[in-house]
Amino acid sequence: MTVMQAEVLSPLSLDEEALLCSGIWENRLGWFPVVGWLIAGLMQAGRLERAILAVHDQLERRDCFPTEAWDDVGVASADAERVALAIADRLALPNHHFLPEDPLRLLLLDIDSLGYLEAKFAIGEELGVEVEISERLFHSTFGDFVRHVCANWTPDAAMRSSAEG
Repeated sequence: MTVMQAEVLSPLSLDEEALLCSGIWENRLGWFPVVGWLIAGLMQAGRLERAILAVHDQLERRDCFPTEAWDDVGVASADAERVALAIADRLALPNHHFLPEDPLRLLLLDIDSLGYLEAKFAIGEELGVEVEISERLFHSTFGDFVRHVCANWTPDAAMRSSAEG
């Protein structure tokens, strides 16, 4: 990736941040058993699907893993790429071309709201690291998440993980 490409890349974002929050009708319909729950669930699924498509569209526009963007983060770009690959594979993202500034909550966004658990299991399987994703970490960046993973990762854990697998 050239310096020019690195300048063009910007962190993932949503034009409509409201897509991440339930609307007033979703909340009101939740008070009506069965039919209200069904309608509210369909509204939520549609809202989240639009947000997921927006994130996927932005990821698809990235040509390769942004190695240079990781130079000032404090972790090796190879480690960051390994974490990104594990998460992208587990969550069926279009690619693993994550920037350190990408909001973790957008990368882990999925319909059933279990993206953080999928990421936890992916990191556990790939690196042998038991990672807790706190509320604070969930609302931070992918770079913060990679630093957190690398702080808990040792080569011994990775060897045990590969030996068990």
